Amino acid sequence: MKKLYKIFQTLLLVLLCNVTMAQYYTAPYVSLYCTPTYGSGCIYGDGLTLFQLGTINQVIACSGSPSYYHDFTASSTGLIIGVPATVTVQAGYGGTYVTIWIDYNHNNTFDPATETVGQIICSSSYTNYTVSITVPGTALTGATCLRAMTEWLGYP
Repeated sequence: MKKLYKIFQTLLLVLLCNVTMAQYYTAPYVSLYCTPTYGSGCIYGDGLTLFQLGTINQVIACSGSPSYYHDFTASSTGLIIGVPATVTVQAGYGGTYVTIWIDYNHNNTFDPATETVGQIICSSSYTNYTVSITVPGTALTGATCLRAMTEWLGYP
């Protein structure tokens, strides 16, 4: 029973909500994170149409107001520190670049130098693209925010 407890101690829970061109972060922290702006939203079909990580299998529609901002508060999954996990995304437009961050230190900032966990180029629309992410041993455990953003022809 002791070993099982240690496994749960190293669990990093990733909760997803508020998507800005597939930008994710947790409900308790929503008001603490900035809301990025985006020039065109998804009116041209750009942006993510699917985000998968662990038990999350989130289809993302180009709808809402504004069209680039979505709320997936109820979406969450667990990640184990040191164990690789696969992120799968689809974009609605070819040439879409994706950057994914996790706020490992819970300081309400996605630090590009230490918290960028993956970058993907979706060269074709509606095609699965993956990246493997591994949570480092220095990450704080508990509810943690993840953000993924897209940009056409260059990383956000």
